[in-house]
Amino acid sequence: MNYNNHDDQQPLNASNNPYQNQHQYGHPDQYAQQPQYDPQYSPQYQAQPAPNQMHIQNQIQPNHQQMNQPMYQPPTSDMKPNTPPQMREYMDEDDKEFMKEIRRGFIIKVYSILVFCLGFTALLCIGPTVSKSVQDYLESNIWILITAAILSFVPLCILMYFIKVARRVPLNYILLLSFVFFQSIVVAYACASVGNAELVLIAALMTGGLTLILTIFACTTKIDFTLCWGAVFVLAGTLLLFGIFSLIFRSQVLNIVYVSLGIIVYGFYLLIDTQLVCGGKTWQLSEEDYIIGALILYIDIIVLFLKILALLSKNR
Repeated sequence: MNYNNHDDQQPLNASNNPYQNQHQYGHPDQYAQQPQYDPQYSPQYQAQPAPNQMHIQNQIQPNHQQMNQPMYQPPTSDMKPNTPPQMREYMDEDDKEFMKEIRRGFIIKVYSILVFCLGFTALLCIGPTVSKSVQDYLESNIWILITAAILSFVPLCILMYFIKVARRVPLNYILLLSFVFFQSIVVAYACASVGNAELVLIAALMTGGLTLILTIFACTTKIDFTLCWGAVFVLAGTLLLFGIFSLIFRSQVLNIVYVSLGIIVYGFYLLIDTQLVCGGKTWQLSEEDYIIGALILYIDIIVLFLKILALLSKNR
């Protein structure tokens, strides 16, 4: 087939040449006499404004990490969804490695703060654990325990419900250390009430071992515990119910069941909070919320220690 044969082509004339009446390129009056036309379409077909580009991006990639935007919201929605597996293939290797490096730094920062807080609590509890005079002083001044327990809720509520404050340095560190200080006094009273340094040490070692096992399991398992919020509320309600019953009936067996259930519940909380910090699941904390990450892990570990200590003291 010959494409260079122009013998069959018809010449353009005035009736079939659509460009006959147009000016040639370069003519000075090329655009001078262009007629103006008003739009003739009906109002119901007016052009709609373009959708927000960020809204579309959030629909496509709900966890594409934006460095200039906060991801952590107040308690009802204080986590961001992780990148869906089907969307990770659209990220190149450099982006994936960059995001992993940021997450690694966040995890190191959270656990560094956590170790400092736990170490501070441990140091503050040494005196009430080993000194009989300190134990007697704390037991005769119960108002210190009540005051510390009430004051600990102030920085806790501020950090959990005012997210801008939780990200503001150095105010977030001051509030966290204030909470840790008051909570350490509560833990010191618990250690003093036991009056047995060996029992406190055993409880601390058991708590450390359980925390290590649950942390490794949360980081290596394929189970997504960040989706188990329904189970969280059920367990919390059950624990509250057992606590009320144990206060009413004053049963030794019921108290042991209550403490044992508390260990299970807060062990489950530790699994969820560890995955929120480490990431890689459906929900995770933002890299800006290292104070929140250290705070929730600290609470889980401290409550686990108190429950284990109570269980050991009841079975003594």
